[in-house]
Amino acid sequence: MLTSAKYLVFGAATVFSVAACGEDSPYCGDKNLDMGEECDDGNSDDTDVCLSTCKARQLSQLTITWQFNKDGADGFTSDSCIDMGASTVEVELLGGPEPLMLSGRCSFYQAVFVDIPAEDYQLWVKVLDSEGRMLTSSIVEQALPFDGGIDSVEVVIPHDAWSGTHDGTFNFRLAWAGGDCTVANPAVAEQRLTLVAGGQTFTGTTTDGATLDGSSASSCVSLDDEFPQKALTVPFGPATFMVEGLSSEGATVYESVYETFVGAGLNNPELVFDVEAVPPPA
Repeated sequence: MLTSAKYLVFGAATVFSVAACGEDSPYCGDKNLDMGEECDDGNSDDTDVCLSTCKARQLSQLTITWQFNKDGADGFTSDSCIDMGASTVEVELLGGPEPLMLSGRCSFYQAVFVDIPAEDYQLWVKVLDSEGRMLTSSIVEQALPFDGGIDSVEVVIPHDAWSGTHDGTFNFRLAWAGGDCTVANPAVAEQRLTLVAGGQTFTGTTTDGATLDGSSASSCVSLDDEFPQKALTVPFGPATFMVEGLSSEGATVYESVYETFVGAGLNNPELVFDVEAVPPPA
């Protein structure tokens, strides 16, 4: 007849161990989880997850995360998998006893290797579309020394690694020495904008009709408008943005040049450019 029962909580699971009357005293190796034991698999194999001392072996863990075009410019965070047309990411570790590879959905943004040896690995990352075609001009690789503990490594796929062409949306707001055009001193009546992207002056306009090739000025747009100014189908990648603020007499009273970035796709952050006042003539 069973005469006693006990349980221990191990991790998130509740493990029950039942002792029968007349059994030998609990011991490591009896396949029961006894008081003071982290595990008990009944063998002395120290290469599995439960050591012969009934302690759980601490598994190594290496997490590889990926970001696209991260920190392309001040205020720009990164592009998403959808923006770049990426479906799958393959991560491979070379240099150990045998190659290790994980493949998964791009939108997971990470691959986790568990119980791998300490080694000086070479990390290979492939970004693939839904048809399995590689989206970069070559495999993205970097040296990755791993000490066998728990570590996380971020891989940034830079803007110049991608093959093919991409268009993006340029969202922006303008401040004038920290203020709105209506309260700036001197006041700004019009703005003249020039955007150079993909190595050429962009000949399109914003969605509210402001030219972006510097050929003409348009009314100053309030910093506090509900929506930022926006230009569509701008070439993806680094860009130069030149901004002039004009007085009601047409004089240039504010002027700045910015090195910026146009992300791929539609969902790009809005960038705020604070234009500097032109010093008055001596």
